[in-house]
Amino acid sequence: TVLKAALNAADINMRPEFAVTTLAGGRTRMYVYEGSTGNPTARLFRSDDVAAAVPAAFATLSSADPANVGYGTHNLCTGQCVYDNFVHTPAGHPDVVYIGGSYSYGEAFSNKRGVVLSTDGGVSATDMTMDATDIYYPNGLHPDQHALVTNPSNPSQFFEVNDGGGVSPRQERCH
Repeated sequence: TVLKAALNAADINMRPEFAVTTLAGGRTRMYVYEGSTGNPTARLFRSDDVAAAVPAAFATLSSADPANVGYGTHNLCTGQCVYDNFVHTPAGHPDVVYIGGSYSYGEAFSNKRGVVLSTDGGVSATDMTMDATDIYYPNGLHPDQHALVTNPSNPSQFFEVNDGGGVSPRQERCH
């Protein structure tokens, strides 16, 4: 059974990653982050009731417009989705979702968008790649992201794995 059709079924490099969580009332929410090597660009999708219909109704949350709040999840794996791609939602926190990919170089307003965090169900996202320790030399994650887990007691504390190894623990503020 196909829950969601691929962005491009003919592209053998198309890679979807998904995370599943339970909403109030027992419905099942699924996040899907999918992309390939360029066109169409990678994006985040969400269904708030994957059991209601097959295929499920998925909303596209990403936007290619930098002025749109959905830009935070646009094209995070920048053509390396087959290698750099994850999506994670902590158990019991269905509106919290982390998405990872590879650095977005050349964006003046970004601190690379290797890992982003949404606390509003994927509608908007905050770049978590670099911290605020130093404006010129911040502590940051390696460019290529592979996996992330959160502390079961604290969804804002995450452990992340990338080409540089494991990063532990990082704690950010979830509003």
